[in-house]
Amino acid sequence: MPTAIRDAIRALRRSPAFTITAVGSLGVSIALACAVAAVARSVFSEPVPYPDAESLLELWETSEPGSDQLADYMQPGRLQAWSQAEWRTLEAVAGVSMGMPLVERDGDGARRVNAFPVLGDWFGLVGAEAERGRVLLPEDQLADAPPAAVLSARLAEERSELALGGTIHLAGVTFTVVGVMPRAFTDETGVWVPAPSLPEDRRPPAYSGVAKLRRGQTLEAAGTELEQRVRAALATDPDRYGGMGVLAKPIGTQASRPDQPVIWLLIGVVGAVLLLGVSNLTQLFLVRAQGRAQGLAVRMALGGSRWRVGQRLATEGLVVGLAASGLGLALTPWAIRAVAAYLDGQRPLPSVPGRDAATVGLALGVGLLAAVLVGLEPMRRAATVDVQALLQRRAGGSLSTPRERRTRDALVALQIATALILATGTTIAASAYRTMSEADMGYDARDVVQAEPDYALLEIGPREQWEIAARVVERLERDPTVAGASAWQMYGQDYPPRPEGDVKVDGPPPAERDRWWPGWHLRVLPGALEALGIGLVRGRTIADGDRRGTAPVAVVSEQAARLLWPGESALGRQLRFGEQGTWRTVVGVTEDVARLDHLGRYGAAAGQLTPQIFVPMAQAPEQLPGWREFGCCLGVRIGARSGESAPAGQAALLRELAAVAPGLPIVEVGTLQDLQMKSYMPNAITTTGVLIGVGTMVAAVLSIVGIVGVVVEGLGRRTREIGLRMALGASGPGLVRVVAREALLTATIGLTLGLIGIVVLDAGVDRYVSYSLLLRMGGELLDPALLGVGSGAVLLLTAAASVVTAARATRLDPAVALRSD
Repeated sequence: MPTAIRDAIRALRRSPAFTITAVGSLGVSIALACAVAAVARSVFSEPVPYPDAESLLELWETSEPGSDQLADYMQPGRLQAWSQAEWRTLEAVAGVSMGMPLVERDGDGARRVNAFPVLGDWFGLVGAEAERGRVLLPEDQLADAPPAAVLSARLAEERSELALGGTIHLAGVTFTVVGVMPRAFTDETGVWVPAPSLPEDRRPPAYSGVAKLRRGQTLEAAGTELEQRVRAALATDPDRYGGMGVLAKPIGTQASRPDQPVIWLLIGVVGAVLLLGVSNLTQLFLVRAQGRAQGLAVRMALGGSRWRVGQRLATEGLVVGLAASGLGLALTPWAIRAVAAYLDGQRPLPSVPGRDAATVGLALGVGLLAAVLVGLEPMRRAATVDVQALLQRRAGGSLSTPRERRTRDALVALQIATALILATGTTIAASAYRTMSEADMGYDARDVVQAEPDYALLEIGPREQWEIAARVVERLERDPTVAGASAWQMYGQDYPPRPEGDVKVDGPPPAERDRWWPGWHLRVLPGALEALGIGLVRGRTIADGDRRGTAPVAVVSEQAARLLWPGESALGRQLRFGEQGTWRTVVGVTEDVARLDHLGRYGAAAGQLTPQIFVPMAQAPEQLPGWREFGCCLGVRIGARSGESAPAGQAALLRELAAVAPGLPIVEVGTLQDLQMKSYMPNAITTTGVLIGVGTMVAAVLSIVGIVGVVVEGLGRRTREIGLRMALGASGPGLVRVVAREALLTATIGLTLGLIGIVVLDAGVDRYVSYSLLLRMGGELLDPALLGVGSGAVLLLTAAASVVTAARATRLDPAVALRSD
């Protein structure tokens, strides 16, 4: 071992408190940084798990041919045709659904299972192989093929009874389990099935398209051929694919774009935590260097080389940095498990490596960077120290100059500013989640309880479903714990929506047909609007008299009215669903409302309410061309609005359902609020918020260590000064106030710098990343309440540390304080 390193270790061992604080502070920072970076990399930038990813392309629908503006996933009709076509530049085209919930039934009842319907030879195209059994083959796509299923490793582990050769019952179809995928392929819980094996109304409306380049072909050549296919199809039938084009991109680029705002936000958290850790280390070494100033002067006065003295001090920084890296790497697996354990309950989490090359590199890089930064000060001090001035400074005096104290105060202010800026990340995530949970849905999502029965299990048809719902609602309306009850079904246009299925009006069509087009309507029982808590603006709601044989009616939301009859009253106007629909007279206009499904809250939180149309169930046809029912379990949903509490309403709903339809399984029941908060977006926001929150908590701890440590050390070095002032007649309380005022001034400067940084960050968010849902829903970074609490806590902490330390110093005998060294 080199002499310099041995001497540095010996010197650090003589100061155990300093060494433990320095290594521990930076080590915890490194562990957190590695954990957050590893989890974020796995969650947001999961590598494509395909062996020949370089030749794979992902296909996206665009707003029009030749455009690079992504519109949606691939349409099933187009993808189905392409998967069976011959290509010059492509070996094959296939697709897989991004995941859709299907109802699984067994002896224990019904449950949701995340399914990935496949079109074409998707497994063969991406080169995936099963861990046990086999993958889905092209022959499994044939109409007369026996339904086959491939399980994810996680589902196979959770459901040990689903062995190879066993069966799983999804959407009324019995699938034979033919394979299990390895855990490395995906860590999600799900099952892959051939899309043609599912009932027509249970197939996905869109797929993630994948294509494989032929050897020697390029992305540009494939894009040209795709463009030719698109234009040829649109020339034959311009409305069939909604006028959309197709764009090919290297696979994984859309899912792992490095400029995603969330990625940058997490990178910012990691960077801020590391900055605080290095700042703590720098402050500790600065204080240590100041305290050893006279010792340095004595060594150099006795002939010691400035270079040798500075090198010895810098080596201590290197040893601390490497030790902190080792501690950080040792703690990283535990930190990853702690973060992942929570996130795994929020969403499927890919496997997270504990000590891969990237993690080790990050830990060593941070440790070495910290060593360099903390080593510069001793080297500079050794090179520029005024030996004579230091030797003339009286022992026991103020061992730091005003300039040195200003440097320490500046570091404390910078640390406070960094911690305050970092806390805004938690503000964003918390505000986004609050916005999502408190979004104005236009109906009472918190008190309305909805039940989704699995009618298919008992082979209950549409007419009988409504009869069951009507009887349940009638019984619920007599229940004193229920304020209102009704039933509904949600219908939406097929994707892509064809013009012949659009809503038609009795007048000029709207000038622009865009994504706000009313592509949704609800079939409801009388009293549905009242039960849901939807406000009526004018006209009337659906009444008991709106039955078959009477004049067809409809109620529209204000947004639908503005779109269909801009600048005119909607009352008395007429509409119909497509060319074959029946003309209906608008009898009422409601307040704007969001969809009742999981995605409704996503849209409402983003300010994207969907135009809605309500029609009486008794006047609705069995099937509308171009429209389909939406939901996990198809059928009528029954809801109750509690007059006491949501649990009371849920108990009443389940009780009456059991009385009317014994044995009818319920796939899901709960308030609309609860069901909607289980969707992907709230969980994604929770995931991001947890990562940011963990970083913020550790940063807060590091800030406390840094602030208290520097304040306590700084005041400790002024013991002789305090003793001198007391010997000259200064009072203890007066000195405490002076010291506290100085500390609070430093804290105030730091808070001011932090607020300036937040203002700059807020402007950057508004200008550059306004398209991010997380940041848009996060709203104001300058949240007065949260910033007030954070700033007040910092001021109180600083004042408390200053007052306690100064009070201890004033209790010393002035004679003892004057003799202190």
